[in-house]
Amino acid sequence: WPNEAMNNVPDPEALSPSERRDVFVAVQAVHTDRKGRIWVLDTGNPGFAGVLEGGAKLVMVNPSTGRVERTYAFDSSIARPNSYLNDVRIDIRYERAYITDSGIGGLVVVDLDTAEARRVLVDPETGQPPQIHADGIALSPDGRHLYWQALTARTLYRLPTRALSDFSVEGDALIAEIENMGRTVVTDGMAFDGRGNLYFSALENDAVMYRTPTGAIRTLWSSPKLSWPDTFSYDAVRDVLYVTTAQIHRMPGRAGPGMPWPPSEPFRIFRFDLSGAE
Repeated sequence: WPNEAMNNVPDPEALSPSERRDVFVAVQAVHTDRKGRIWVLDTGNPGFAGVLEGGAKLVMVNPSTGRVERTYAFDSSIARPNSYLNDVRIDIRYERAYITDSGIGGLVVVDLDTAEARRVLVDPETGQPPQIHADGIALSPDGRHLYWQALTARTLYRLPTRALSDFSVEGDALIAEIENMGRTVVTDGMAFDGRGNLYFSALENDAVMYRTPTGAIRTLWSSPKLSWPDTFSYDAVRDVLYVTTAQIHRMPGRAGPGMPWPPSEPFRIFRFDLSGAE
């Protein structure tokens, strides 16, 4: 979806940069915004081997027609050679896309009207093994704050979208707007419900946990079946949360000796009814 040609790409390295712009090279995230538009984030970085020129992009698809309506291609100033564009949220108040770069750290902000993009809060490139910097990302229900966290840390941060969306606010002025929201857990995916509860994966606990608007951390559900819960999607109409299990820790090169791949456990999608949540 949305068509076979975009997905049938056996060797993206054999394509020209212009050809890579029109196909999916290495998709990491799919997100639906509050206008119903579907956004596909392509890292352009297959196998974590480096970003291929023309491959990194954000694609907007109309779900009613299945047609690509706009493609935002990122050059090397935005998607750098070791970038890994990880997750995306769409701010319909300012018509901005906010993207985490878990490869070299930092956030990418895209003006969806003009296609102008900028990198902010960039971590220094040290040449050391990747630390999976900015990873999980969530937009508050009122759209006023963007939350994010590194996979290799336990501190939650947020920024007012008023400042983040304004391309004239940069450097120290933007850093001064960051708020430390306290300690959470080692997490990957995250999403808000309509009440202001922030749900996130608790990788070390095989659990989905959440942070209430008052800052309390609680467990929604814990089970061995929640094997690296990752992609989170909240359905405001039905008040349900969908969570996938990625089993990333079982991938070749990350698992212990003798661990089978594909894993013996199935990949699952869980549906949580949040109607009884506080």
